[in-house]
Amino acid sequence: WNSPDGGILPGGPRRVVPAQRGVVPATVDGLLSLSGVGPYTAHAIASICYNEPRICVDGNVIRVLSRLGGLRDVDPKDAKTIKDVADLANRIEEDKGVPALLTSCTKPGDFNEGIMELGASLCAANTAPKCEQCPLKKWCTAYKLKADGDIDDIEGCIPMRGKKLVKRIETHHAVVVIVGKDLKDPNAKVLCTVNPEGKLLSQMLAVPATIVEEGGTTPTFGGTTPCGTYKHVFSHITMTVHVHRVVVQTSRPTLKGALDALNTT
Repeated sequence: WNSPDGGILPGGPRRVVPAQRGVVPATVDGLLSLSGVGPYTAHAIASICYNEPRICVDGNVIRVLSRLGGLRDVDPKDAKTIKDVADLANRIEEDKGVPALLTSCTKPGDFNEGIMELGASLCAANTAPKCEQCPLKKWCTAYKLKADGDIDDIEGCIPMRGKKLVKRIETHHAVVVIVGKDLKDPNAKVLCTVNPEGKLLSQMLAVPATIVEEGGTTPTFGGTTPCGTYKHVFSHITMTVHVHRVVVQTSRPTLKGALDALNTT
């Protein structure tokens, strides 16, 4: 949980020390109470470290379990799938009469890692699965459907191929506001904001920035020095960030104080 920028991650250990007496929670619910811990991380820690029968849902797991259960309408890129697939292991037991994959094993962490490894190797994405080498082919509905001629291929059919995501293109102008005598001032501070909740990189620290719409006017920042242009590629956004730097002197080391000083330069 160590974070060099002092952002949201230290909230985890700060809560563990006083509230948990220095002991990391051993359940998913307890882990989710810690800042910076989401469902995937909580399920991974609880299953691997504490043997709690919880499944870690990622793209590989979705692919393997949907093929075992023969679920064609599972779109790996649909957010709803992440919630629905968590109970696929037990539903396979009900539908097929085989031992419950998750709840019957004594080491759910090994189960999770095994399913992930299958999804990364024998049952990988964007290629024909290597069914003959798979230890689960005996119970795999997709394998049987293909063997019986009900489907021509498994890849792209089970689960169905997700719609190709069209990435949004954004141009950002970010200003690194340094409050201090100069760049070498050891006591200088960098002013940061907190990204709004529900937005990209929600509640994480960031320097002040503005988004320029396509065809919009490029902003000017008086007294700033261009530092360079950087490109960040997310799953749904291609972001170009133009970085500017400015050193300001103010008796009010706040964002407003610094920006007021910046506006007078």
